Amino acid sequence: VHSVGGWISLAAVLVIGPRLGRFSKGGTSRNINGQNLPLSTLGTFLLFFGWFGFNGGSLMQPDERLATIFANTALAACFGGLAALILSWRMYSMQGIRYTMNGLLAGLVAVTAGANVLFSTDTVIIGFIAGLLSVLLTRLLERLKIDDVVGAIPVHLGGGIWGTLAVALFAPLEQLVLGSRMDQFLIQLGGVVA
Repeated sequence: VHSVGGWISLAAVLVIGPRLGRFSKGGTSRNINGQNLPLSTLGTFLLFFGWFGFNGGSLMQPDERLATIFANTALAACFGGLAALILSWRMYSMQGIRYTMNGLLAGLVAVTAGANVLFSTDTVIIGFIAGLLSVLLTRLLERLKIDDVVGAIPVHLGGGIWGTLAVALFAPLEQLVLGSRMDQFLIQLGGVVA
């Protein structure tokens, strides 16, 4: 679901084009920051809170797995935000809050596909990598002069692709339909490409 939304976002921003003044004719990019950072942060935390219902609601009948899903959801978000904060701070100095919010959301997106079957340690790794990817993809979009105003592509496309593939890499073998990581990875990759 997330990567499909990310692909659609990418198509839309390519058709619409960048905002006026975002990229100069000389090739440099200019940040056009949002008007209300506290409200953006509040919105991010409301999404974070709602994600517990999103991932937990995937169980048809609530049972003991609900605690695991909630823990995995929180861990992926926190480590996604942490990774994005560290990398963005390293790359851009003190401009990390925008990247931190998107890293948190990328961690949530990435864990969604396997929140019910992953171990907590694997969830930490998945969330951390998703946070790094969100920062790196934002940088790539800027270099390609693609203007993604809210970071939907790094969060949903990057996090969605990584989360889809991560199921094959991290889920317990007995949870994989095909019983083989490579076979499952190829199925997951086929879904991403489709």
